[in-house]
Parts: sequence; C-alpha cells; structure tokens
Amino acid sequence: MKLFTVIIIGILTSPFVFSSEELDQYLFFNGVELEKSKISDVQKRFGSTEVKKEGDAADSYTGICYRLTNKNSTVYFESGEMGGGSIILTFKVLLENESKFLCKEIEEGGVLELKLGTLSLGMNLSDAVKSLPINTHSRRGLRFTYWNKRPFTKQQLAETGIEGLKSALWDEYITIDLIGKGNLLTGFQVSKVTVW
Repeated sequence: MKLFTVIIIGILTSPFVFSSEELDQYLFFNGVELEKSKISDVQKRFGSTEVKKEGDAADSYTGICYRLTNKNSTVYFESGEMGGGSIILTFKVLLENESKFLCKEIEEGGVLELKLGTLSLGMNLSDAVKSLPINTHSRRGLRFTYWNKRPFTKQQLAETGIEGLKSALWDEYITIDLIGKGNLLTGFQVSKVTVW
C-alpha cells in the first residue's frame, strides 16, 4: 500500500505533468480552439482567404493567414498531417512587414486581438518568459513544451476496437515558442498535438 501511495504522489507532483487550467488560456485564440476548430471555421469568422499547402506526409503544411496592416502584424492558423490538413494545430502571431504568403488584409484593429493568454506583441520578452507556466516538460531557449496524460473516455476506449481494453491514456503536447528582437516579444506560436 505504501508503494502504491508513493507512486500516486509521484505522478501527481511530477514536474512534467501540467495543469490544464494553466494552459487553457493558450489554447483559444480569437474564438478558435487548437485541435477543435477547422480552417473553414476560421475563414467563416474572419473572411475567406487562400489556403496555402506545401509538402507531403509528415512535412505537410496547410494554413491561412491574415495581415493586420494597421498593426504591422500577421496572424497564421495552421494545420498539418496530424490535423488532416483541416484541423487547426497552431496559432502564430508575428510583428512583420510582410509575410512569405499572400494573406488577407484586415484593416480594422478590433477584428483580431493580438493577445493570447499572458502574451501580447511588443511586451517585454523577459516578462513574457516569466508569465508562462513554470511546469515545463522541456525548455530549449524560447521554446517551452508542456506534456500531460489524459485518460480515454469510455466511448474512446470502445472506438479502439481492442477487446478487453480497460484504460488508455492520451499524451498531450503543447509547445509555446516566443520570438524576440532585443528585449521585445515580436511573435509567439502555440501548437498542440494529442497522440496515443
């Protein structure tokens, strides 16, 4: 019994498992949710724009972008192989003069907010780093990766088709990349992938 208790306490206090409440604020951006919303949902919300597609299989990229000319910034909504080319897996916001893609221009400032969780373009880079949840799975420079295990629902277990399977866990990975110039936050990217 003591060993079991120690294992449970170890899992609950592991520095690698994040609290979903800590990171939920980074999974929703302007009404779009990572791993739930589709590229077509974004187009309905902010206006139709060309879908960019590049690469194949694991290197595939599908995305759309919106250029906020009055804020000198670009917002990207991206998918890839894990999202079937249609489910949003990444938000990216950059202060930039021009994009490598032709993006739909939006002149109204209030249509897209350039804030995500505690992050906003132009903030002090050190403050941006300090504002992120500290319970990272790994950190490399300005890349913060968070990892969590989430149990399957009963329906998900049944959908596997594996007889006798009583439990299984999803691995959730959330990566937050900060982009800086000098001591200013000039961009950020948030990605989420859930795998079994």
